[in-house]
Amino acid sequence: RNGMTRLAAFAPIGQTGLSIAVEADERDVVRAINAMRNNTTAIIIAAVLIGFILAYSLALSLSTPIIRLKESAEKVAQGDLTEEIMMNRGDEIGALATAFNSMVHNLAGIIANVKSSSGQVLETSHQLAAAAQQTSASIETVARSTSQFSGTVS
Repeated sequence: RNGMTRLAAFAPIGQTGLSIAVEADERDVVRAINAMRNNTTAIIIAAVLIGFILAYSLALSLSTPIIRLKESAEKVAQGDLTEEIMMNRGDEIGALATAFNSMVHNLAGIIANVKSSSGQVLETSHQLAAAAQQTSASIETVARSTSQFSGTVS
C-alpha cells in the first residue's frame, strides 16, 4: 500500500492448531532494530571505557608501590640504611613493605654490631702491640743482663 514495504511475522499457538500473524511497515521495524543496535553499541562502548579506566586504576594501584619499593631497595643497595618505606596497605604489597623495613632495620643492627666488634678488635690489637713492645723491651733487658753476666763470669 502506498509503495511501502510491509513485513509479516507468523507463529503457531501451541496445540490449538491456531496461528497468529502480525504485519507492520518495514520502516517501523527497521527503526526499532536500529534503535536497539544504537543502544547496544553505546552500552558496549561505555562498558569498554569503564573497563579500561578500572584496569588502568588497578594497574596504577599495584605498580606504584612496587616502583617505590624498587627505588628504596636501590637506595639500600647503595648503602643508605636510613631508608624506610611507609605504606599502609593490608595486602601482599603492604606485607612486602613491612618485611623490607624489617630487613633494613636488621641490616643496620648487623652493621652496628660489626662496627662495635671491629672497634673492640682494634682496641685489642693495640693492647697486643703494646704488650709485644713491652715483651720485646723485657727480652732486650734480659739479653743485656745475660750478656753482662756472661762478661762478668768470663
